[in-house]
Amino acid sequence: MPPEHYEDVKALNKTWGTAFWSQQYRSLSDVDLPEPTPSGHLPSLLLEYYRFASDSAVTYNERQAARLREANDEWFLTHNVIGGFETLDVHVLGDTVDFPAWDSYPTRFVQTRSDESPTRDELWAGDPDELALYHAICRGAAEGAFWRMEQQLSDINWPPASPQPVEGTMRLWTLQANGHGTEAVVYFSWRTCSQGQEQYHSGLLGHVGRIDRGYRDADAAAGNLDALAAPAQPDADVAVLLDYESLWALSE
Repeated sequence: MPPEHYEDVKALNKTWGTAFWSQQYRSLSDVDLPEPTPSGHLPSLLLEYYRFASDSAVTYNERQAARLREANDEWFLTHNVIGGFETLDVHVLGDTVDFPAWDSYPTRFVQTRSDESPTRDELWAGDPDELALYHAICRGAAEGAFWRMEQQLSDINWPPASPQPVEGTMRLWTLQANGHGTEAVVYFSWRTCSQGQEQYHSGLLGHVGRIDRGYRDADAAAGNLDALAAPAQPDADVAVLLDYESLWALSE
C-alpha cells in the first residue's frame, strides 16, 4: 500500500512521526496494510489506510457509474450502504451517483452498535434516535432526495438475537422515513428465500408465498403515505458536523 502522494520516504517518516518506537520506513514500498501487532498501530498508518480503503471503494463506484451512464444516460444511479457504515465516506460516495441510499435493520443495530444491552422496546422496534441519525447522514450526503433501499420487515437471521418486531413496527419505520425526507422505502425482500444464508430472513411473503406480517404493515403504511404530503424536509435547530477523517483519526 505505498502512499503515492508523499514526495519520498523521508517526507512520510516526518509527517507520520515514525521515529517514535523506531518505526521508520526505508522506502515507500515497505508500507503495508495494518496487520496484527503486539501493541497499538501507528495512528498515521491507520488514518492513511482508512482514507485508502474509502477512496478505493469510491473510485470503483465511479468506474461502474461511468460504464452505466455510457450504456444509458437516462438511467438513475444509486448505491446503498448499511446504516452508520463508518469506514466509507458516504458524503464522497454520494457525489458519484444521482442519489444515495441506505439499508435499515433497526433490531440488529441496537444489538451490535452500542456498548449497552438493548432494552426490550429496542429489541422490538430499534432506537428511533439512532435511525434519525442515519437518515441525517444520508440526507447530508444526498443534498436532496435519498432512498431507504432495504427496510427490515420482521425478524432477521443475522444479528446475535432475532426478536420479532411488534405488530405495526415496520409501518412506524416507514412513516419515520417519510418524516425524515426519504423519497422511497424499498422492502427486503419480496419473498423469504428457500435456500442460502438468508432463508430465515423475513420477506413480505413467507416461504410458501403466503402473506406475512410485513406485507400487512407495508399495506397499512402505503395507505398512510397516500394521505401525506411529499417526504418532509426536516428543519432542525441544531446541526451535528460529521467529518469522516476526524472520525477515523479519533476512533483508535
